[in-house]
Amino acid sequence: MTPAQQRTLQQARNAGGQVRISESSLARFDEAGRPTIDNFVCMGVVEGEVRDAPFLERGELDGRGAPVPRGFVQVLESDWTPSIGSDESGRLQLAAWITDERNPLTSRVWANRIWSHLVGRGVVPSPDNFGLSGEKPTNPALLDHLAGRLVDFEWSTKALIREIVLSRTYGMSSEWSREQADADPDEVALWRMPKRRLEAEAIRDSMLAAGGILETSVPDGSAAGGFEGQLRAGFFDRAILQTGASFADHRSVYLPVIRGHLPESLAVFDFPEPNFVTGTRDRTNVATQALFLMNSEEVTRLADATARRVIAETERLSNRIDLAFRICFGRSPTTNEFIACRDFLREYDDAREDDDRQRIASATPAERRATGRRNRNRGNRRAPVRTDSDLAAYSAMCQTLFQSAEFRTID
Repeated sequence: MTPAQQRTLQQARNAGGQVRISESSLARFDEAGRPTIDNFVCMGVVEGEVRDAPFLERGELDGRGAPVPRGFVQVLESDWTPSIGSDESGRLQLAAWITDERNPLTSRVWANRIWSHLVGRGVVPSPDNFGLSGEKPTNPALLDHLAGRLVDFEWSTKALIREIVLSRTYGMSSEWSREQADADPDEVALWRMPKRRLEAEAIRDSMLAAGGILETSVPDGSAAGGFEGQLRAGFFDRAILQTGASFADHRSVYLPVIRGHLPESLAVFDFPEPNFVTGTRDRTNVATQALFLMNSEEVTRLADATARRVIAETERLSNRIDLAFRICFGRSPTTNEFIACRDFLREYDDAREDDDRQRIASATPAERRATGRRNRNRGNRRAPVRTDSDLAAYSAMCQTLFQSAEFRTID
């Protein structure tokens, strides 16, 4: 078969797949276009046939051995371990054991996760491993206290969070001390509140909030609800942006997480791999994060929104700079920061014109012709969002504030 014939065959297969996807989508609607009951389904777990599973040597399917009777993990058995009946799968009994008040692990594991989320490191530094291969608690008495308080609060996560954030430990300054650092360089004893970077979702939400466009309500459905078939790289981010405020401006917790197709705004800031259970997220500081904040269309859109908010609320340049800093950092700028921003805004137009002239001067004849064709094709289109020079300058300044470490760090 020639290469041309192979391409034709592949195109035919792709077209057949698209036809089957379209037919599957149309089958979920009636003749009037109303969704049928087949359109309101979701994945779930139900009890199937109750049976004993065979022993697999080394976990290999080819090493199938004799069936092993269902039972509890022997190393964890005690006098109050629930028994499993012949017609029961064991799921309900496992759930009862996990939530039993006599279980010493559940309250400690969950309290440790809450502490880790608020402070940056758990009392047990390996939150997904409380076994012999995990790390020992740095303060066992504190872990016992947190677990007891969680039970006292009737397992209310919000109540335990409230107690922790009102404590002296959580309210400590992050100021560094030579004397304390010499005695405890790893800050195990929490002699100060450690600085830590915001999580990926919080960074995106912070930029949305800075622009005044963060939508806190629960969205109707999911941005992935209309996707069918295999997704191409980059398609997911474009699809979310095209939905407008329907999904693009909602909190990141409502973004769909599709294996292999994470939103770029989350993936670049160490969002955990969806295929695995992750107790502690990585915290890297790499060039791709800075490049994303400098070049992403989404970040530019949010910087535009922040600039519009700053321009709309006040007219004086000094007030606008002060407002931008209070929005992004929760403080006013220092004298040097104010002077740098003031000079940047005043010189922005001249700098942009110089960049345009240098770009045109260094362009090849082919690039100039391509630019001319693009400009002619845009003649009848809607003008770009950023046409006002003030808006462009303030947007560039706000985007620079987004790029700073202070914006994405809990201090």
